[in-house]
Amino acid sequence: MKHIYKLTWLVFVAALFFVSCDDDGVPAREESYVPDSAVSQAYFPSDNDAKFFASPDQSSTTVTIRRIETNSAVSIDLKTFDEEGVFTVPSKVDFPAGEAEVSIEVTFSNLKPFVDYAVEITLDEKATNPYLDNKDGGTSNFILTVQQSDWADHSQGTFVSSFFGFTEKRTLQYSEILKKYRIKDTWAEGYHYIFAWEGAEITPDGEQDSEGRYIMATGASHSTYGAISARTDAAASSYTAATKTFYFDIKWRVAAGTFGVYPEEFVLD
Repeated sequence: MKHIYKLTWLVFVAALFFVSCDDDGVPAREESYVPDSAVSQAYFPSDNDAKFFASPDQSSTTVTIRRIETNSAVSIDLKTFDEEGVFTVPSKVDFPAGEAEVSIEVTFSNLKPFVDYAVEITLDEKATNPYLDNKDGGTSNFILTVQQSDWADHSQGTFVSSFFGFTEKRTLQYSEILKKYRIKDTWAEGYHYIFAWEGAEITPDGEQDSEGRYIMATGASHSTYGAISARTDAAASSYTAATKTFYFDIKWRVAAGTFGVYPEEFVLD
C-alpha cells in the first residue's frame, strides 16, 4: 500500500512539472508586450522643462507630448501619480489626424513657497513602443517638479571671481517672502548666492561650519577632489555704498581640505 501511495505522489508531482514547463523543459514566462504596427509611438520629448518655477500668481504650466505615427486621430490615456494632491492633469490627450505634437495644461494649487512638488505623468502603454528609440530622446513617462517662488530682478551688476578667475554680468534678485537677495546663477546655472542685506551687513544663507562660516554649494567640481563649496565669513564680508560693491570673504573647500580664502566681489551697475 505504501508503495502505491509513493508512486501516485510521484506521478502527481511530475504532472505539475510538465504543466508548468514548455516542450524544452523551460518554465513558461509571460509574453512581452508587442506594440501594434500602427501604434502612435507617443512620448514626452526631452526638451520639456523638468522643473518649473511658478510666481505666486501662476497656477499652471504646459507639458508637450509628441508622436511618430500621425496618420489618424487618436486619444491616449494618461496616468498620474501625485503624492501631495496639488496637481490636476487631464486624463487623456487628443491628437488630431496629421498632428505630431500637442500640449496639455497641468494646473496646481495650495503650494507652499520654496517647496518642491512633483507629479509623474505616464502614457498608456498601448500608445508607446518601448523597442524604438525616439528621435529626440523622449520617454513614455515624465516627472514634473514645480516650486512656487517670488524671486524678481532687483538690479544688474558685475561679478568678479578671484577663485574661478572670471568677470561676468550677473543679476541680483529679491524675494519679498524670504526678505533675502540672491546673485542668480553665481558660479553655475541653478546655483545662487543667497543672503540677507541690511546697510553694510551681509548674512549669507546656509548652515554654518565649525569655523562659523556659512556653507553654500557652488555647482562646481574639482577633477580630482570633487564638489567645491563656498564658505563665507559674514563678519569679514560687507557692502560699500560708495562703490556699490559687495565683498564676500570666502574659503573654498572640498572633501579633502581647503584651497584657502579667495574673496569674491559683486559690483552693482
